[in-house]
Amino acid sequence: MTIAQTMLSFRAPRRATLLGAVLLVSLLPALTLGCANKRPPARPSVLVSPYPAGREIVLAVAPLRNESGVSFIDELALSDTLVNEAQAVEGITILPVNRTLGAMRALKIATVSSQSDALAVCKTLGIDGLIVGTVHAWHPYDPPIIGMSLSLFGMDDRLRAPAAIQVDARSLRSAVTDLPVADAAIPAGPLSAQSAVLDASDGNTRALIRGYAEGRHDPDSALGWRRYTASMALYAKFACHEMTRRLLESERARLRGLEARSETGSAR
Repeated sequence: MTIAQTMLSFRAPRRATLLGAVLLVSLLPALTLGCANKRPPARPSVLVSPYPAGREIVLAVAPLRNESGVSFIDELALSDTLVNEAQAVEGITILPVNRTLGAMRALKIATVSSQSDALAVCKTLGIDGLIVGTVHAWHPYDPPIIGMSLSLFGMDDRLRAPAAIQVDARSLRSAVTDLPVADAAIPAGPLSAQSAVLDASDGNTRALIRGYAEGRHDPDSALGWRRYTASMALYAKFACHEMTRRLLESERARLRGLEARSETGSAR
């Protein structure tokens, strides 16, 4: 090998190295811009208990009943989805559905279809309240539709602010019969109830889906928030979260009403 050939053999790798360095430098602005454009992950919305701070409320969910006319709904799987979404509520503990089923079997109740059934399950489980619900609309194709009704049953005095638990002596004196305080605290019907049809083709529902998707998906993915409308299982998670949110808002409004009435009664 001549001296010239030897020099060329050393220069060729150096040229390749220099060319690679130049390419890397030229690509740095694009790589930096790509990293800058990637959105940071958002924090998912969190539901909070409407009950007094420092008091842990224990609830359970009865298996949802299918009244949609569609036969292929897995009611137990949907009930588990509702439990999973409700378990994320800060300040509330939700028992698994199999605990509720065990109490129902012990009471020989096939379905929770009345207030007395619900209160019996609450007493057996030693919980504050029971969520009872039905599915009345189910369309699994994009855009999906889920219609759901939820009702919360329980002992009223265990699900209200301590300041609102005041027995009105005048109402007891004017009562036709002398009811025990425990019985007087049980309201007729559910404490709160919500019913809605969540149609993904509706603009308001799509806005709620986008809010739910924040922090629960990769914002730079191909589908983005629309993954919750492309999968019925994911759409069911959104629907259960949204119905839980609405039920909690109903409870929050009920507690505000109780507190206002208590303040009015104290002022007299």
